[in-house]
Amino acid sequence: MTAQQLSSDHRAVDRALAKLFAIREQLYDPDLPLEDDASNELIEREHRAIQSVALAKAKSVDALMEKFGLLSSELARAPVSRPVRLLAASICSDVQDLMNV
Repeated sequence: MTAQQLSSDHRAVDRALAKLFAIREQLYDPDLPLEDDASNELIEREHRAIQSVALAKAKSVDALMEKFGLLSSELARAPVSRPVRLLAASICSDVQDLMNV
């Protein structure tokens, strides 16, 4: 996975959240009277938007995990000192533990 793909995953979360917030603004606006059909449609759109946010976040977490894995493997091959390798391995392990909670 490239840095370009990782950053585009991050933007996917932002886009999904923006869509969710736009739907919620319409749905919960007290000054905007909604018919039942329109209200039901917005509720369905809100549900799909919540699912999109969850999917985008899951992809971002996967991308983060892959990025740390790549960092660890690259540092293992690079001519860096042992303490730097141990620090990188420790950080990767900590991130993995946090993501698995």
